[in-house]
Amino acid sequence: MSMPITGSADASYPTPARSVARMLVERVDATPRREALRFPTEHGWESLSWEQVGQQAYDLAAGLLALGLTSEQRVAIICSTRYEWVLADLAVMCSGGATTTLYPSTDQADVAFIVADSGSRFVFAEDADQLARSEEAGDAAVRQVLHAALLVDLEAAEGEGDAGGDDEGNVGRLV
Repeated sequence: MSMPITGSADASYPTPARSVARMLVERVDATPRREALRFPTEHGWESLSWEQVGQQAYDLAAGLLALGLTSEQRVAIICSTRYEWVLADLAVMCSGGATTTLYPSTDQADVAFIVADSGSRFVFAEDADQLARSEEAGDAAVRQVLHAALLVDLEAAEGEGDAGGDDEGNVGRLV
């Protein structure tokens, strides 16, 4: 069964984007004020424009790059379904990295294995408990990988970017 061809032969088709990161840039440029996403809060529903989503993703991407993320390095995301997960994923793509996803319910041994096996150097964790749970898992080699984690405390993030570190300087924070 063949599909009928409709339209003229000279119809122009949009050029496909080379990457999701490029698609984000193009969408922000084309419709900066349009609603990009909507999410529930304690006061009802709130929304972000494409410009706001783009800026937050670019800021997180800049943080990853400042902490040393290189092209195609893996970044794990341990987060429940929420809009911040999308921002973290977009940030990874905008910085040239690759996302490794983990469910928040994944047990410690599996978190340790997945992070080590994927070669993830950074971790976006939904909260400090998720990061601590992942750091407690596995053997010393895995803990060393997880100690180089990037923690984005999505619960506390209110758009006030502050890159810093803990006492040992091995956990970057963007909160």
